[in-house]
Amino acid sequence: WLQVKVNGRRTYFEWINAGHCVCQTATGAMAMVQEGLLADLYFGFDQDRLLVRLDAQSGPFRERILEAHALRVVFFQPEGFEIRVTDPGQKRPRARIYLDETPVARSRVDVAADLVFELAVPWRTLGVATDDPVQFYVELLENGDSIQRVPHEGAIETSVPSPDYELVMWQV
Repeated sequence: WLQVKVNGRRTYFEWINAGHCVCQTATGAMAMVQEGLLADLYFGFDQDRLLVRLDAQSGPFRERILEAHALRVVFFQPEGFEIRVTDPGQKRPRARIYLDETPVARSRVDVAADLVFELAVPWRTLGVATDDPVQFYVELLENGDSIQRVPHEGAIETSVPSPDYELVMWQV
């Protein structure tokens, strides 16, 4: 399990067991790589929540992400879900969950931005159960236009852990 306190601070031990995706933007002929605003995406979970962390290129997240007006987490699985974060460069960005473009009532997403951006969404809010697949990507938006997508193609893939996940991992 990850032991993450969503506060926007870069804490090595909180994310030591997380999955990791290096953020790159492919453009132009022969898919040359161009530096985007995001450097790294970390993901994982605890018993109750999906956790996502974003690191900006060369500097604190809040200082580097000023041109992005919104951030969204788009799910392929569970299908139809999306988390929209407005003003991701603010210390306490606002986040809302949508299902098929309709806001999900009484949903909660914890978000914070400072040195890094951190997000936590309860599994129950996403309507998933143990061993269900979870596939998503993260996208930065400026005035409604995509300026970076992570991963560039495809999706981050994981699954909802069982209550005995930690015990199973110790036995492997």
